[in-house]
Amino acid sequence: MPKVTIIMPSFNIAPYIRECMDSVLDQTLTDIEVIVVDADSTDGTREILEEYARKDSRVVILRQDKKSCGYANNKAISHASGEYIGIVETDDYIAPNMMERLYQTAREYDLDMVKANYRSFLGEGGSRLFVDKSISLNKEDYEKVMDPQLDNRLFGWDMYTWTGLYKRQFLEKHHIFHNESTGAAFQDVGFWFQTFCYARKIYLLKDYFYCYRRDNPNASVKNPNRTFVMCDEYRFVKEVISKDRRTWERVKPAYYHGMFRSYFVTYERLASHLKCEFAERFYKEIREGYETGGIQRELFDEYELKYLDILLDSKEEFERKLSNQKQDIEKKQKALFQRIRNYPYCVIFSAGSHGCNLQVMLKQNFQIDITAFCDNDMSKHGRGINGVKILSPEEVEEMFPNSLYLIANKKYSAEIRQQLECAGIKNDRIMICKVEELIDGFL
Repeated sequence: MPKVTIIMPSFNIAPYIRECMDSVLDQTLTDIEVIVVDADSTDGTREILEEYARKDSRVVILRQDKKSCGYANNKAISHASGEYIGIVETDDYIAPNMMERLYQTAREYDLDMVKANYRSFLGEGGSRLFVDKSISLNKEDYEKVMDPQLDNRLFGWDMYTWTGLYKRQFLEKHHIFHNESTGAAFQDVGFWFQTFCYARKIYLLKDYFYCYRRDNPNASVKNPNRTFVMCDEYRFVKEVISKDRRTWERVKPAYYHGMFRSYFVTYERLASHLKCEFAERFYKEIREGYETGGIQRELFDEYELKYLDILLDSKEEFERKLSNQKQDIEKKQKALFQRIRNYPYCVIFSAGSHGCNLQVMLKQNFQIDITAFCDNDMSKHGRGINGVKILSPEEVEEMFPNSLYLIANKKYSAEIRQQLECAGIKNDRIMICKVEELIDGFL
């Protein structure tokens, strides 16, 4: 029995498949099984996969004709023999030690699932821009065994299945499977939700292993016209989980919080002529959750609560607010640009996902290269993000006096402002940047 089975759904992905396959087969954990389920690719992908299978006996190629990513994943899981199962999408790639680190952690604590952070990226070669993405913004969620059945807050982690490993016996015991809807969009939501419903031992590593491509023009998430696919996925979740009434009542607040997050992102991506119809469905389902006691406000952050209250009060006002948001974002970006121009140096305080997103936005929209990142996490000091070093607050002041500090930390911005003020930095050199209000769509 291999230690890990890596599942890879595939369809017409020839430009990216070699980088992905190389990263999987070059893992430091060599005792792996690789199951690629190809949906009759016609662009040369199948031939490339067969080339790899001839060279490496660990590669198994299965065929599927349903054109469903969920079906492909279920088929691969049914064929898997590994102790743990991981999923890698074939336009992405992974760090060489990903499977080894995840597997070692899973075995050490006998986990149902283990996850780690990831990186989003744009571009190719040396021009790639990366954004570090944290699965959880809560520092206390890392490097310890947790039980999601005791804390619905853990359902607030990023909803991606490919960031971790899942014990095969755990999946089989609870009959956890993907929705087999057509296409490749959002079937990970239902699988992800089931794993959190039934797992008793999970673990989150601080490392960044998985590299998630955000500029594949053919990616399913870039299709603005699949109006109700996300709604279908949440209906699937409810149908599966509600069969167990006790579990459903326990996780219902997490379900409606997840629905709000997912529908909100979906609404923003939709083509303009589809937004009104989707907003009606959005309002109806969230209102139903509210009236049945499924909305638990403690699970929502400040930004989410703002739009939750607007939606519950008026669907029309919700639509109006979001239609004006793009103009508001452009105004705030220009105001930030003017502020930066008044200072010799620009430093982003926080080297997490919000800080990285802010860096990429400034570079892409205004050709601004920030001077440095600043972070209180000593383990990050000396590292680089997209060619920019991460320094301590003391180093920044010594090396780059009179810098403008852009605070891009969602949870601790007030504390960071106070820290800088206590260090003698004048208020006019400090600016809190609410990245969700500055960037039209995160990487």
